[in-house]
Amino acid sequence: MQELFHAMLAERRGKNEDWTKFVRVSFEKNRSWDEIARELILADAKNETCRGAAFFLTHRLTREGAMATVDVLGLTRDVGRLLAGVDLACAQCHDHVDIQPYKQRDFQGLHVIFENIQRREDVQFPDVSENRMTEKKEFISVFTQKPRKTGPIIPGGAEVKIPAFAPGEEYLVPPDAVKGEQGELNSAH
Repeated sequence: MQELFHAMLAERRGKNEDWTKFVRVSFEKNRSWDEIARELILADAKNETCRGAAFFLTHRLTREGAMATVDVLGLTRDVGRLLAGVDLACAQCHDHVDIQPYKQRDFQGLHVIFENIQRREDVQFPDVSENRMTEKKEFISVFTQKPRKTGPIIPGGAEVKIPAFAPGEEYLVPPDAVKGEQGELNSAH
């Protein structure tokens, strides 16, 4: 099962010791798919057994090749396809013409979740850091050319309100630039 799920989820994006451990332990502990999917999105760098789950995000954030680029759109499509079971690629630019439930707002709402994360380069294992989300994302359909906005959305779900924090309450643990430590966003985020 470890090899099958590595091939299915990593999709030939290389190997990583922490990732392999995460997949193996997930099956050894008979974790449910919703637990595994949650850990793929919310990998905990402090938990040595689960932190390898971030490989799913980190190796999708970077499009490899001659011109390596950050690929948040590709990550969004892959999360929809592999974890939510919906291929929203066509809905990136407009509501899907044949599949009525696949709306551009669903793609853009999922995309806004990931556009504030980036690979951490200061650690020896896969991990991401996150900037605080403060406003809705604006998008335009190629068909209507009318600007619209959305906050975070899980495909098929309702929009999640973006929380506002008083100054100083944004972080549970503020970032420390002197020590080079990442902050920990308030969990209501």
